[in-house]
Amino acid sequence: MTPLLALLVILAAPRVSGEDPRLVRLYQQVAADFDERRGGFVRGDGTPIEGAVELAFARGREEGDPEWLARGHATVAGMHSLIDSTGGGFFMRFRDADPSQTGFDKP
Repeated sequence: MTPLLALLVILAAPRVSGEDPRLVRLYQQVAADFDERRGGFVRGDGTPIEGAVELAFARGREEGDPEWLARGHATVAGMHSLIDSTGGGFFMRFRDADPSQTGFDKP
């Protein structure tokens, strides 16, 4: 089970008082996937991880955590490099934006 799926399962469970240690551990796992050098929350091939971005904005909004909010904004800023100004739309991952590697995969 991926950390994001496990996080969704825990969030769907009834609330208990205090923060569940399992939830804290999952937040830490998702936070560890953040890599500002590669564009924020992205997979190995450069594809953005939408669930992690959603979590970052939710934590920033609901908990008032500026670090999570900054992570979400950094990932969205990195996603601007995925805009295909020639063919229109968006590239799926960062390597597709490299003109030396031709490919026309689009969502």
